[in-house]
Amino acid sequence: MGNARSLISLLLKLAFVVALFGFMILQKQEKPRILVIQSGGGDTLWTRSLEEGITRILVPRTAMVIRHHAMNLNESPDPTLPQTATSIALQMVKDWSPDIVMLFDDPAQKLVGTRLLNHPHIRIVYGGVNGRPEDYGYDKAPNVTGVLERKPLAALRDALVFIARARGFNLDDKAAARPRLLWLTDSSDSASADFSDVDHFDWEPLEWLPPRRVDNFPAWQITVEAAHQEADLLLVTDYSQLRTEPGSDRYVTPPALIMRWTEDHARIPVVGGSTGIAADGGMLGIAASGIAQGERAARKALALIRGEKKPDDMPPEIPRNLAVGMRKAQAIRRHLAFPALYEAFARQTEGFYE
Repeated sequence: MGNARSLISLLLKLAFVVALFGFMILQKQEKPRILVIQSGGGDTLWTRSLEEGITRILVPRTAMVIRHHAMNLNESPDPTLPQTATSIALQMVKDWSPDIVMLFDDPAQKLVGTRLLNHPHIRIVYGGVNGRPEDYGYDKAPNVTGVLERKPLAALRDALVFIARARGFNLDDKAAARPRLLWLTDSSDSASADFSDVDHFDWEPLEWLPPRRVDNFPAWQITVEAAHQEADLLLVTDYSQLRTEPGSDRYVTPPALIMRWTEDHARIPVVGGSTGIAADGGMLGIAASGIAQGERAARKALALIRGEKKPDDMPPEIPRNLAVGMRKAQAIRRHLAFPALYEAFARQTEGFYE
């Protein structure tokens, strides 16, 4: 009799667990679904910043299910990688049927976003986009909204002007020689999307030289080592997609190797326009805040999930939040004493390095 009771008790407990598990699955299936797709991947400062911004807004709201997927397009220049990564991402969209797909950085827009335009059941929220919405057909699609990323060119110019003055340039004398600025970047999609804005910006009182775009590390090294012959300042933005040599199917990894080499071999000051430059060994980097990009995009997704707004009600926005990275040892090596505000801001954004 005792065994029978024990068996009945065990069966009842199992039945309860099965019922509870089934209820949880049902509840999970009924919750709104958000699929976050990153163009890149790996443990980069930019990717971590985006994820932190998304987490701050969406994770405290439990009435939704969130999945994350990295396309890892920054890992290799293999020409077959984009097609493979696109197929995997689109299959995930098809299998999971998310309510919202959040796409970050320009490659994901081109490869995935353009294939979801005007989708009857999926809304797109983009972030970290250096290009224009019309580049991807987003301006005419009613199911799309998002956040644009723009490099803080005025802030970069101010930092470069400060360095020029510290190095003896008299910028108040219109007849005096102007500091010459050379922009060096890789040939990534992000650099291509930024190119027009950076090249057409008013860099006065600096003299803007023809930009250099290279796709491999040897070409980068040649440009850096010769930069002092034509320029007084070097602006570096994207450098994470440099082939190990011309025609190679591999990128230089980690990108910190490139930045450390650049600082060691450049005979003129180097300022960066990416969030990770100081973390990678550079002296100073000023960039758009990845956290702000993630937060703003997540707020738009949240408004859509709650039914508060439609994509058409939320035009593209450009956050003005900055991230500053500073490595004090490199500044000292260059005999530069930046205003205390730079260090304070870098510490505030966890981008200060001794």
